[in-house]
Amino acid sequence: MFISLGLGDWVQINLEFDTFYKNGIALVRLGKHGEAVASFDKALEINPNNMKTLSKKGIALARLGKLEEAVVCFDMALEINPKHMNTLYNKGLLLYLLDRCEEAVASFDKALEINPNDFDILSNKDLVLAKLNQKKNHIYLEMNEN
Repeated sequence: MFISLGLGDWVQINLEFDTFYKNGIALVRLGKHGEAVASFDKALEINPNNMKTLSKKGIALARLGKLEEAVVCFDMALEINPKHMNTLYNKGLLLYLLDRCEEAVASFDKALEINPNDFDILSNKDLVLAKLNQKKNHIYLEMNEN
């Protein structure tokens, strides 16, 4: 079955999407992250493949402490646009917080391919590498203690 949408229908759908998306952004700025997620979900019902909405929803979820769910949103956004630097960076930060350091480094590396001189990405990658090195040294010390 084929449903024909006229220009008026398309404009209405686009306006509804825009309203939910912009409302979600405003709610994030107000610190109302749960309400922002709900608003982004409504926008995604209209346009499920909107990369920016998925990324913004990931940010709201992260601020709610739902880090794993946020990473899933970032992954979905990156399937649509694998070179979105901010999403790669945000994903790297969350992976670091989840103690998934190797994955965090990989995400930061992808972001650095896009902007190799970004101070924040370079700094956070260095922190993750230091943590990885510390873990390796700790394992080595434990092995030598016995």
